[in-house]
Amino acid sequence: MYFRSRNADAAMHVRNRNVDTGMRFRSRNADAAMHVRNRNVDTGMRFRSRNADTGIIILENKSRNKE
Repeated sequence: MYFRSRNADAAMHVRNRNVDTGMRFRSRNADAAMHVRNRNVDTGMRFRSRNADTGIIILENKSRNKE
């Protein structure tokens, strides 16, 4: 009984450790995915606003040339 109980404890320890690391990796990957997703949204908005600004400047230059 002593050996059997010790093996059961070791098996439970390994099983719990795998569950812990699985959750840790899953949460870390989720954080990384969210970070990349947020960064893409930020750069997308930045490029879009920059293009809108340059478009307005081009329109202003065209109207000045007509005058």
